[in-house]
Formats: sequence, structure tokens, C-alpha cells
Amino acid sequence: MEPKIIREKIEQTELIKIIREGHYDEMAKLAVDVERRVLALGGEWHSEAQEVLVADGSEANDVWGANFYPWKEPRERIVYVSLINLKPALLHRKMEIRDPGLRKKIHDSITRFLLDDDETIPTE
Repeated sequence: MEPKIIREKIEQTELIKIIREGHYDEMAKLAVDVERRVLALGGEWHSEAQEVLVADGSEANDVWGANFYPWKEPRERIVYVSLINLKPALLHRKMEIRDPGLRKKIHDSITRFLLDDDETIPTE
């Protein structure tokens, strides 16, 4: 499934549909523009989500990737690792985001648009 730009909270049924129709069944790749506070969900690669956001007006250096596991416990839902997080121009030379402020921005976008920490999706 082509990455979808998410600008407002989506229903759980839509979230499940995007994930189930995607490449990974239990998780989804996503990219977040931490400045514009918009995200792209889906696709096989984080770079596909980044491309969709850049085509929409994002700056590549503002877009960060993560994996989202909605059926896990809230503290385990987001994995802040992606190839698009390698940003030598910003002196960010690791795939994992460790900066607490940057993690918070990504977390806030995910909980705002996809699934809040106090929400759960029933297992099937």
C-alpha cells in the first residue's frame, strides 16, 4: 500500500486497514515531519513515506522514520530506527533516534494521529 499522509486523527478501523493491507501485517513504517506535525503511514520502506511528505512540502531534514506496532504496550509501540534517520548534514550518523526531544515530537504526532497511549486495539 502506498504511504498515506495523515493530518488528523484516524479511526482505529482505518489504522487497522492500513496496517493489514501493508507489507508487514503487525506493524507499519512511518515518517514524521517534526516541524509541520504531519506523518505518512505505510509503504514498504520509510523512504517511501519520506518521499510522500517531501512531495507535500516537507524538508527532508525535518522528516524522521520509525516503526509502529499498535498491538504492543504503549511503551513498546514505537521503534525509532530507520535508514532515513541517517542525516550526516545534521551530524546524525545513526539509524536510531536517541534524542529525547526528537523522540517526543515523533511520539506526540503518533499519539495525536494514530493511537494514544491510553488507547488499545483489540487483538483478533
